Amino acid sequence: MSEIEQCLNCTLLDCVNCLEGAGTTHRKYSREYKREIVERNRNGESIYSIANDTGIDASTIRYWIRQEKRHREG
Repeated sequence: MSEIEQCLNCTLLDCVNCLEGAGTTHRKYSREYKREIVERNRNGESIYSIANDTGIDASTIRYWIRQEKRHREG
């Protein structure tokens, strides 16, 4: 599988391929933007509210939140 194919469904907080634009069929979000989204949820905003506001799928936001939690817990 090519890097582009691997990256098509990628939602990692720090995916280099996404940040550099290797995946061309999905939106690319910077690490900072993903962290802002996660922080909004940590500050009490619901995932669905964030999803409706940003157009990002709720499952993607949930994934980013899980990744951030794993990163914090070490």
